[in-house]
Amino acid sequence: SGLTSLFEFAPNPFFSNSVLAKEYYLTVSENPHQDCLSYDRAVGCNITWKNGKNLCFKTVMRTQRHRNNN
Repeated sequence: SGLTSLFEFAPNPFFSNSVLAKEYYLTVSENPHQDCLSYDRAVGCNITWKNGKNLCFKTVMRTQRHRNNN
């Protein structure tokens, strides 16, 4: 048991998905005196990032030093 949340996006410069989904999974409490659901885990869909727009990674440019000059 669980639920799914859908998020709709207008065209944007970061990713090409128009809808992102996140699924929330619930478990039944193991206590025999209570019938309640508790949060177990959440799983998100894959995001199709546009080139250079993934906010999870940063590109770092480094210059190589000459061996003799340190």
